[in-house]
Amino acid sequence: MTDKKENDVTKDVRRLFPFAKRSAITMVGRQKMYHAKDRIAFVLVATDLSDNSMQELKKNMERTPLVQKFSSDELKIHFDEENVKMIAFKKSDLASSILAELQLYRIDSSTRVKKSLPEKQLSIRRNRANRGRRLRALRKNYE
Repeated sequence: MTDKKENDVTKDVRRLFPFAKRSAITMVGRQKMYHAKDRIAFVLVATDLSDNSMQELKKNMERTPLVQKFSSDELKIHFDEENVKMIAFKKSDLASSILAELQLYRIDSSTRVKKSLPEKQLSIRRNRANRGRRLRALRKNYE
């Protein structure tokens, strides 16, 4: 029964792909994606993408949702593009609908590469947080 339900979800998403292509909300090409990452709703990644490419994508598109469902052959059929491993969808209502239907296949954000703040920035933040306490203590001493 779950296989049938999964198949129904896949059919629903596939029926939206021609509309996405026609409305020009899809974007192909890594460099284009990296430069326009603020305007991207999510990236659809092929299942046969190499590990190195996946790590690079996670590093460069850290705040963008990544969805991995279809093979590159299926993406070629639906989007008429050769050698496609990833397709970005620009922010729009249609992209939001497609992402909502593909939530089951979203790549977990806990596996992403996380950046930590340098020690200097952490100390600045700590000092700012303590500044209020220090000022209150100084005022108290002068009263």
